[in-house]
Amino acid sequence: MAKADIISPWTPGRYRTPKQATEHAQQVIKPDVKWCAERNLEHYPVIFPGFSWQKT
Repeated sequence: MAKADIISPWTPGRYRTPKQATEHAQQVIKPDVKWCAERNLEHYPVIFPGFSWQKT
């Protein structure tokens, strides 16, 4: 990773509630962004809108 310009971590799993998404942001994403900043790297998060078998 020392030769990279940008880090784009994949987030496995899912959030079932807005609270879980907020907790993930505080516990994982925020430290990842800090880690990248300390190494002069860009942080490019993966945004996955979700999935449903329900037809609308």
